[in-house]
Amino acid sequence: AGQAVLHALVAALAVEALIRLWRVRTPDLRLAFRFLVLAFPIVILPAFFLLAPQRREEWFKERWALFSAERLGELALWGVGLDVLGLAFLSALGAALFLLDFAPFLAERLGGWWAPEPDIARDVTEGARQELEEVAGAMGLAAPPLLLLESPTPLLFCTGVLRPRLVLSRSTLESLDAEECRAALAHELGHLARRDPLLGWILMAARVVMFWNPVVQVVARAAVQETEWRADDLAVQAAGHSAALAGGLIKLSSREAEGQLTWWRRFLRGPLLAAHPARARAAAVEKRCRRLLDEDPSTAPRFAGLRVVLTGLALSLLLFFVV
Repeated sequence: AGQAVLHALVAALAVEALIRLWRVRTPDLRLAFRFLVLAFPIVILPAFFLLAPQRREEWFKERWALFSAERLGELALWGVGLDVLGLAFLSALGAALFLLDFAPFLAERLGGWWAPEPDIARDVTEGARQELEEVAGAMGLAAPPLLLLESPTPLLFCTGVLRPRLVLSRSTLESLDAEECRAALAHELGHLARRDPLLGWILMAARVVMFWNPVVQVVARAAVQETEWRADDLAVQAAGHSAALAGGLIKLSSREAEGQLTWWRRFLRGPLLAAHPARARAAAVEKRCRRLLDEDPSTAPRFAGLRVVLTGLALSLLLFFVV
């Protein structure tokens, strides 16, 4: 458990440094680096244990290990080793970060079992349906089913791994003008084009497996942000309205009022946790809008794939000697 946190932390810090050093701005490459970090505690570390059991021997820790977390156990506080205290603190932090996102994730899906099936959007969204078909054609996709929710909360999202569909609320249609609606639909189609609903389940599975690892929780959150940026780029390429997409994003986020939230969102925005979720959402929206309005296009550095592979090999070699 300690090695899983330590390996994830070293990999995350190294990858973040390289992303900044190489000025990696393309979401696809940034996402590849995020998954590389997640691979270390979930895949590569178990492979070390299976293929190189000698790493657990004392002679390896004494002669070859660059760092051994067990050495922290020689230092104690209140009779408890620092390795145990550190792991307990980090595990509690990781579990808190996990529950902060998993509780609403689970509540939405459990609530969906009892909620009525949304009505198929027909006459009230003919304009949106036409826009969806045009944008889908421009992206080389088949237009998915478009569903309407009679909800006062502005909603627009894609769902479904095997049978993808777009869901929007009447409040969204009332909030956005034609260009903003087209750009927003293109953004959701961008998610479907890259199979982001499936990717979201994979990321959630990684978070469940490593629910106690705070680094995995943070990196998985960052990966979700990369998917949003990637969908933004695909939407701009297809619809050509970066300002409209940013404007629609601001409108939808600003219309989210306390009285329109579900019970679990009210709980998360209660007195104890009010500041963090609200500030995090506002910061994420601001960051996406600034990026959308940036005139400098994102270009991948040379030999992008090779850089990911070499980074993975170098980190594997380094972390093999971290026990």
